[in-house]
Amino acid sequence: MASLSVAAILAENARRRPDKTALVEGDLRLTFAQVWQRAREQAVELVGLVVRPGRSE
Repeated sequence: MASLSVAAILAENARRRPDKTALVEGDLRLTFAQVWQRAREQAVELVGLVVRPGRSE
């Protein structure tokens, strides 16, 4: 079985069901598209901080 990343799963759900609720915290409700957009924004910020994928030893 192929291994899927959280990013791949989230991206697929954002593509297939962008308007479906993905996250609920109190009164806050975010769709899959909104969560995916926020995740992408955070990834850009991390890259700007020179954070890269991989292991820390």
